[in-house]
Amino acid sequence: MEKQDRRVIRSKMRMREALISLMQEKLFPAITARDITDRADLNRATFYLHYNNVFDLLEELEEETVSEFARMLEETPILENSTWESVLIGKICDYIAENQDLCRCLFLNPHSDCFTEKLTEIMKRKGQEIRKERGLERDSRQTDYIRHFISCGAMGMVKQWLAEGMPLSKAEMMDLTEKIMHPIFQLLFVA
Repeated sequence: MEKQDRRVIRSKMRMREALISLMQEKLFPAITARDITDRADLNRATFYLHYNNVFDLLEELEEETVSEFARMLEETPILENSTWESVLIGKICDYIAENQDLCRCLFLNPHSDCFTEKLTEIMKRKGQEIRKERGLERDSRQTDYIRHFISCGAMGMVKQWLAEGMPLSKAEMMDLTEKIMHPIFQLLFVA
């Protein structure tokens, strides 16, 4: 049983790597299960054992990445007068730098609209939680706009960084993001 589990894990990893590699070469709708299995050197039956279609594999990649971002948000204590912004931005930049090909495929793929929406939603929810923890429970219409601006602005910066091949270093990206986001976060977390 353990060997089979490892074999399944290894096969799924090879298919994921194949999809990421293929997405760097051609548009997602043009990628087929055969393309993935040929690249991964696997049988097509192996693909269909785990996925109904290529969209299922993409969705699995998206869900795992969204879960990782949610974990980073949850593990970062958001405290007043602390450097939480820097810590969180550093974690996100590290993840993107370590997973550039995956992130480029997901953030820049026009067929991953749900992915960016899910990321935007977890950032908005975190903002709501923080306001509630600080006794700022009553959200105003302006608060909704601020949360939306933060999440879309952050998403736009990540997309630009990836699209340009990450010309700014992690430190430069962190510094720029903090300069932009810190004043906006202050607006969000006041009464």
